[in-house]
Amino acid sequence: MDNKKMGKLICELRKVKAMTQKELAEKLNVTDKAVSKWERGNASNVFMIISITFLIGAFVCLLCNFAISESFDWSLYPTGGLLLVWLTIIPLLFIKKHRVFIAMFIMTLALIPYLFLVEYLCPAKGWVISMAIPITGISLIASFIAITLILYTKSNRYYIAAINCILFGVIVNLSINNIVYNYVKEKEKNISAGITAMSFAFIALLLFIIGYAKIKNREKQIDIASQK
Repeated sequence: MDNKKMGKLICELRKVKAMTQKELAEKLNVTDKAVSKWERGNASNVFMIISITFLIGAFVCLLCNFAISESFDWSLYPTGGLLLVWLTIIPLLFIKKHRVFIAMFIMTLALIPYLFLVEYLCPAKGWVISMAIPITGISLIASFIAITLILYTKSNRYYIAAINCILFGVIVNLSINNIVYNYVKEKEKNISAGITAMSFAFIALLLFIIGYAKIKNREKQIDIASQK
């Protein structure tokens, strides 16, 4: 069944149920624009274009690799990367609610085997569990917190920016620096990470001050307006 016929069938079934496109979209947890595209028969166009583009890219890499060395080694890097990106994009195209979180969750699940693939292909061994996974975990936790603050809170944007400065510029920065130095077993710490952390802490303080001043100024304007 082609896209046009499928779209017509969806439209007919929706009308039998006496549902609007918006009502059907809410039931399926997608946007009403997505339902409209389904019924017009072009819902999967973007997804198909992206999928075909990625598939061609992976095929070219694999073909060139095999033609040159009669094996598949370096081509697995871009092929695995393309698969990782493709899996992450899917929820962004088809899911309405919490799609960013779902995309990040899928990316996390796909990233771990990709890291092990990279470790298997490269000469250095043992770095995924001791270094890559902890760094990935810290970065993803910080990203989840940042996205939650941006999408689901109504806090002052200066406060959110300040928290993100502390989160990434201080906590994530120092944590990753510590993980890397423990892995390479360096005795002397690089002071650049500490300088960077202090710089971000200072920026965060300034943002908090600006945010506080903005809130107080807004409250003052509201008080003046209410007295008139």
